[in-house]
Amino acid sequence: MFYKKRDNMATFKAVVLAHHKKSDGTYNVKIRITHNRIVRYMKTNIFVDKKELTKSMKIKDEGINYEIEGIVRKYRHKCNLLGKRIDNMSVEQIIEHLENDKPFSLDFIKFGRENAERLRKEGREGTARNHDVALNVLSEFIKKDTLDISEITSKFLKKFVKWLDERQPETKRVKGQRAPSLYTSIIRAIHNTAKEEYNDEDTGIINIPLSPFAKFKVPHEPATRKRALPVNVIQSIIDLPYEPDRIGGKWSRFNRVTDSLRLQPLPSLPQIRDMPLSGL
Repeated sequence: MFYKKRDNMATFKAVVLAHHKKSDGTYNVKIRITHNRIVRYMKTNIFVDKKELTKSMKIKDEGINYEIEGIVRKYRHKCNLLGKRIDNMSVEQIIEHLENDKPFSLDFIKFGRENAERLRKEGREGTARNHDVALNVLSEFIKKDTLDISEITSKFLKKFVKWLDERQPETKRVKGQRAPSLYTSIIRAIHNTAKEEYNDEDTGIINIPLSPFAKFKVPHEPATRKRALPVNVIQSIIDLPYEPDRIGGKWSRFNRVTDSLRLQPLPSLPQIRDMPLSGL
């Protein structure tokens, strides 16, 4: 297969830098990469001594040159496969791409903990605490403290929700219905944050290609259960004195609410039971 070279394609050349001599008298062969007139150097696992170099620091050994040519061919091939995406990449991004021969891996739970700490530093303590709780429950589900992000699929999420529905509370408290909606929403938020941080759509570098939430829909949060205040609590609100004038006087919001309660007949017990807090 042949690739047409473009004017701004990255170029590679093996070099030995005289001022990079090691204490044992050897030199590391480096690959000089030039892209958009920016020059950087990449280390190799090849070392040469002075006997293998000419006076102008060129490598004389044909075997070493053949090995270096193989490395350069590999780098050129990987750059060619990037196509036009390489035009928008910096030389540092190209080096990172060339050196990354291993598949991308990210511990989702560790990343989620680090993200929770960032939320705390931003003053979002409540959100951070919810993230920590969700990650604790997720660890309980998988029975370990690490989870690669590639393992989070729509099938995985469905199993997680089923487990939440069947999970028994540790105390005698009534089991809540918000867990599936709340925890999967948090997992989705962390997953999206990871994709924003580790994917680069402009350069075509997609370390996290999976989109499990495209198929999995976060369960709807159940309607809030209506709660009512006891008669004696409502009466105590009515009996409260007006706020001092320095806070708002008679026309403050608090005073207007208590006035409206005074002008209305006290509801009966059945009415109070059906009265939501938002209606008070």
